[in-house]
Amino acid sequence: MAKVFAVVVTYNGIQWLDRCIGGLIVSESKVNVVVVDNASTDGTPDYISEHFPDVHLIRSDVNYGFAKANNIGIRYALDCGADYVFLLNQDAWVEENTIECLVEMATDDNSIGIVSPLHFNGTGNALDWGFCGYVPADFISDSYFGELKGKYYCDFVNAAAWLITRKCIERVGGFDTVMFVHYGEDSNYCQRLKYHGLKLAICTSVNIFHDREFRKANETEY
Repeated sequence: MAKVFAVVVTYNGIQWLDRCIGGLIVSESKVNVVVVDNASTDGTPDYISEHFPDVHLIRSDVNYGFAKANNIGIRYALDCGADYVFLLNQDAWVEENTIECLVEMATDDNSIGIVSPLHFNGTGNALDWGFCGYVPADFISDSYFGELKGKYYCDFVNAAAWLITRKCIERVGGFDTVMFVHYGEDSNYCQRLKYHGLKLAICTSVNIFHDREFRKANETEY
């Protein structure tokens, strides 16, 4: 059985913890949850310790930003023998079968380094506004005509919900923390993924929900 670690970077995200971490815990496949907290001031780390005692919590005294904090979580997961690392934003949550289906697709297709589900908005009534700009043209066409396929390759999907294979991490490495702290690191990673001969795929049979509509006007999170 594949060993899956989910890495969630938190920063003052207490409002989403029950849905984000709670959804991971009740996944159909066993998921080891790692939280790297970027010096939250809203009680996030204490809430996690109290309500999710099985989560491995890494408390930082400073805000490392998205890239470095995720690298810390990824390093811990690999050291614990992870076959797959699932990155999930603190303001996003999964369905019970999301991770299981992502792992199945990555296992069946050795060309895949990263696989991501469909990204819906927080209410689940539309695709996430950013995700709509990432999907390939054939996805849009197939969706319109009701002929959606199970898998689509694409050049980029934001890192709100990435299942990364161990092979990919060992070949591509982690996020670049020199050039990127927050924003741009996932685009850079996708470029490096392609350079190393691996693919990014969208799995259309499962979803995550990304509650970030409010961030259209204010793109600050970490």
